Amino acid sequence: MWTKICGLTDPANAAAVCKIEGVTAVGLNFFEKSKRYVRGRRAVDVRKAIPSRVQTVGLFVNATPLTIRYVCERLRIETVQLHGTEPPSLVKELSPLKVIRAIRVPNGRIADAVGMTLEAIGEAENLDAVLLDAASEKGLGGTGERIDWAELAACDRSGWPRVILAGGLTPGNVAEAVAVARPNGVDAASGVELEPGLKDADAVRQFVRQAAGR
Repeated sequence: MWTKICGLTDPANAAAVCKIEGVTAVGLNFFEKSKRYVRGRRAVDVRKAIPSRVQTVGLFVNATPLTIRYVCERLRIETVQLHGTEPPSLVKELSPLKVIRAIRVPNGRIADAVGMTLEAIGEAENLDAVLLDAASEKGLGGTGERIDWAELAACDRSGWPRVILAGGLTPGNVAEAVAVARPNGVDAASGVELEPGLKDADAVRQFVRQAAGR
């Protein structure tokens, strides 16, 4: 199970998280309005704490292609998560960077939301996955709200790329989420935190074990 811990802001904490067996990816948030925003020298230090065996994902919200490429080149990031209202054409434009397209899906319309997004993007070899998060007025991710797992399970996913489930996932519910929704990966931020940007290593450890069915 591909398991991403998102919103790391402290080098020592990042190193501790990456030592936990089962953590396959981590996310660095470059959205200035986020409580988990990491910038400048701190971003460089956090990136240095992440070993090569763990995939680093850069999260951006409505950033320019130039900004995304600059940050990714500086920090040696090969995968981008687009979490805003970026134009569909940006996915191809960012190639050869891999792209995870976040979609804030309203319950009752998950299939429609994903289908419309994929149709707009069209053929894009660098589209690595779609990340499904709850549509919320609280913010662009990290809100703790969750989508309807059973509705996702009922969707016809033929033609879809990998599906990553996010939104409200915790050590206490991720096993059920995986069993019901059958995603290809899971993503946690607020559900494994001591405070925004600082992860609880014990919670992360339990989260990855439960996600993997151990």
